[in-house]
Amino acid sequence: MEPLQQLDWDTRFFGFPIAKITNPAASIDELCQALDLMKSRQIPLAYWAADHPSEDVHREALQLGGRMVDEKLTFSAEVSNTPNINPSQSGLVHSCRDGMSIDDLKQLAVDSGIYSRFVVDPRFPPAKARALFEEWMLRSLDKTYADDVLVIPQANRIAGMATVVQKEGYGSIGLVAVGEEFRGRGFGEALVRAAVTYCCERGIRQIQVATQSANQPARRLYQKCGFEVSKTEFVYHFWCDGPSPPHALPG
Repeated sequence: MEPLQQLDWDTRFFGFPIAKITNPAASIDELCQALDLMKSRQIPLAYWAADHPSEDVHREALQLGGRMVDEKLTFSAEVSNTPNINPSQSGLVHSCRDGMSIDDLKQLAVDSGIYSRFVVDPRFPPAKARALFEEWMLRSLDKTYADDVLVIPQANRIAGMATVVQKEGYGSIGLVAVGEEFRGRGFGEALVRAAVTYCCERGIRQIQVATQSANQPARRLYQKCGFEVSKTEFVYHFWCDGPSPPHALPG
């Protein structure tokens, strides 16, 4: 397996070469080999999504210039085991249709990414991180990244949204957000349960959603809706021009 793989989309979007370290269980020697390759190819940035690195590997990753920018949690649920939508929320969520506010949807997409590694890593300009989530929403609306965008309309606003897509036999929720002024009304729960119902109606038996460990509200929401953590990844960014500030490995 090639230790380093260039990422075409990220490279095009951010305007400079970006790659990923392919082995999630890389040893210190393998990590060094990938980073040497990165420098020889003059790639400014490499991502590494590591599966439970040891303390030694974590420490070496930091010494090699890495910054741990995300503890990524994947939540999963069997659709048949997930509680149905609350009757009081029935009819609240709809598929997005023409004429709904694109500006509201783009802002909700940005809101969904406030704990994202692209926001946490100070090397990414805030405007570029914002543009990434706006692009994600636009590509979800045109069915490139999502099969549907579920929304909660309120008067002339969109109070919340969730994107959903079928991937190789399972469902995946991509973006989820509720506007700040509409929080506390159960809209997040309604959106997640509507996504589960969407999958159930299409014969999909498992659904997943990823979030950051730091995003406590999202974690509570998914657990309330019957999801459990099925995978944890520790994501590092390596910039080739020197070490980043130390970051402790979560306990």
